[in-house]
Amino acid sequence: MDFIDQTRMVRALFAFIALLLACVLTAFSWDNYQARPRVCGFSGQSGYYTNQGKKRSFIANEASAEDDGTGIYEVVAKMKRTLKFDVPIMIYISKGEGNCYATTSPDNTRMLVADKDFLINTNNTTGTKWAAISVLAHELGHHVAGFDRHPTQAGDELDADYWSGYILNKLGASKTASTKCVLRYGGENDTDTHPNKLTRAEIVQTGWDDAHNNTINYEHCDNCKPEGN
Repeated sequence: MDFIDQTRMVRALFAFIALLLACVLTAFSWDNYQARPRVCGFSGQSGYYTNQGKKRSFIANEASAEDDGTGIYEVVAKMKRTLKFDVPIMIYISKGEGNCYATTSPDNTRMLVADKDFLINTNNTTGTKWAAISVLAHELGHHVAGFDRHPTQAGDELDADYWSGYILNKLGASKTASTKCVLRYGGENDTDTHPNKLTRAEIVQTGWDDAHNNTINYEHCDNCKPEGN
């Protein structure tokens, strides 16, 4: 092998290494981009939804899109009418999740996943029927506000808490009843995904007050401000 052939081989080797490095860096960047899935659970517990590489998978123990008489479909429909939020949302009734979730599918279908036993338990532990309704209002609030509006999920949770308080006032809940669930199930300290329960309760009360005064803070949503306002 002469000197020219050796030079060509070295150049080819360096070109291959550069291409390989570019592929690795591209894959690394994509993984970082996918690290925050569009899923928001009320209590911050894991479940139902996960990322497996680039593939999204549902891990609900049991879920159905059929109305099973729980009243969840009717409650969510009434909330949407109250807000005049005419956007299709698939509702799934699940079991064994110990939580409720707002998310979107890979084809951007909006979904609300509700564990009916968890909702029943929230009412029992807080002593008010408004607890379960506040959870559903919070998850609907994620769809109203929009996902990924803030650098962290914690900001998205506060948007949903605002809409929860707003909806509960319009449905007839007292301010005290509106915060009972978040004070019972929220955490004492801030986490990567959820603010502490006192901060959340304060935002719920702000939403409740705005509804009481017939005002809306449109900073808690994307593209939801009516034209002319």
